[in-house]
Amino acid sequence: MIEQLRTPNSELRTPKVVTISSVSAYTASTNRGDYCMSKAALSMLTPLFAARLAEHGINVYEIRPGVIATDMTGPVKEKYDKLIADGLTPIPRWARRKTLAGGRRHCG
Repeated sequence: MIEQLRTPNSELRTPKVVTISSVSAYTASTNRGDYCMSKAALSMLTPLFAARLAEHGINVYEIRPGVIATDMTGPVKEKYDKLIADGLTPIPRWARRKTLAGGRRHCG
């Protein structure tokens, strides 16, 4: 997503691009190969955009949360509880949707 270039009080902000990828960018899941491939592609898009947009003063960031608790992950909760406990993610917990917005605010 491309952030707005002005704050609510109309001050100019440094433009930035923030992509939200996934731990699936580097962790293979044979049941969801298409999802993993799309996240890996998004993960490569981020440094490519960073290299191309740097000369224009546009910062580019990637947020790569771990496993997010959603309807999609509900059926495999037990499996991911074990993977998380075994070190799948640097912070051993499930990510929540509301925490993504907080991370995005801290980029740049």
